[in-house]
Amino acid sequence: MELHRKDSHLVVVVADDGAGFDPFNIQNTPETGDFGLVNLRDRILSLEGKFTLESKPRWGTRIADRVPIPSPKAANAKPTAPVRSVYQLNPGNR
Repeated sequence: MELHRKDSHLVVVVADDGAGFDPFNIQNTPETGDFGLVNLRDRILSLEGKFTLESKPRWGTRIADRVPIPSPKAANAKPTAPVRSVYQLNPGNR
């Protein structure tokens, strides 16, 4: 895991060399109940961040998030609700 500040952003990278998976074949449906990556992505996007997912079978997985650090003025602003895309998770840069 990597956590650092780059310019005015907080960068978090989580990677492993595990089994990996095909990110284009994720079944995010009410029936499977597998919404973890979708929820993570939606939370990052709600903070006006960037979410990147890279994975493939037998290669491992790498998730990188980049979130702007708000200025002191922005800290007093009211938060907005995220736009939720519950059933679709497209890997790669957003």
